[in-house]
Amino acid sequence: MTDFDGWKWRGLPGHFICSNDCRFHLCTDIGKYRISTVGAMYREGDEVMQPIGAFHHYETMVFPLKDDQITDYGELAVDTLEFKEGMNTYDLDKQAERMHLDMCYKWEREES
Repeated sequence: MTDFDGWKWRGLPGHFICSNDCRFHLCTDIGKYRISTVGAMYREGDEVMQPIGAFHHYETMVFPLKDDQITDYGELAVDTLEFKEGMNTYDLDKQAERMHLDMCYKWEREES
């Protein structure tokens, strides 16, 4: 476990061109990595959550950093979650948060 020393929490999404339509986002810089999670996309007028990838509604990506800037948008790792009929979006948000933190812990170990 970590006490989050060296983690930089960002208030904005770290990737995805349509992130302004996403209701969920987390972004954390850990050393030379940026971990970004986005999801729950509802475009203007939509009542149904839209996918942000082929079959997923949330995604976490890891990018290399140098001087607080992404140096290459070819992601180092990806994890995704899919919304299915009848799922509670609050529970899905909690799963996405866990997915984000799991990726943060993994890449924090890479940094060590």
